[in-house]
Amino acid sequence: MKKKSIGLLIAIIFLVGFIAILVTGIWMWGNDSSFSEKNEISTESKVLTKSQESIISGCGNNVREKAEVCDGIDLNGQTCISKLGSGYVGTLSCKSDCSGYDTITCIREEEFKHYCTDSDGGENYEIFGIVSTRLGDGRIVSISDRCETQVNDKLLAEWYCLPENEVTLGKSYSYVHYTCPNSCLNGACI
Repeated sequence: MKKKSIGLLIAIIFLVGFIAILVTGIWMWGNDSSFSEKNEISTESKVLTKSQESIISGCGNNVREKAEVCDGIDLNGQTCISKLGSGYVGTLSCKSDCSGYDTITCIREEEFKHYCTDSDGGENYEIFGIVSTRLGDGRIVSISDRCETQVNDKLLAEWYCLPENEVTLGKSYSYVHYTCPNSCLNGACI
């Protein structure tokens, strides 16, 4: 009987051990993937790009800090001229992630003076047109011909580009009020 008791005891210990290992393995396997995912997320949040560091440090508060090259209006004294050389006009700006300068609105002065397009070819009262030009601060704007119906249902504001000999720095376009013979609709005489 002793042998049977010892054998049964060993079998029970073995079975309990096996169940414990099985349960532990299942538990660890089930929790291991979520631990791994949590660990990956944790690792990702610790590894920041230069842009993320800038954002955390206060990028967008108009004060250049830490690794920021610039921040909003704080350009660290830089201008279109200091970044691109003499002969450039416009407004230098800071990239949204504070990692550098945006020179898109910096252009050569001679290009600036003559930049104007008119989709209807000038003073054309029967065709709706859009004038695109660059302002003194370097921004490109578009201005549409429009009916001034609040004043008169026949009144058209017709925008056009100035001839080159009339262009001055910061002004390359103008408009004229024209009274349409019949009426004005959608920025053109009908």
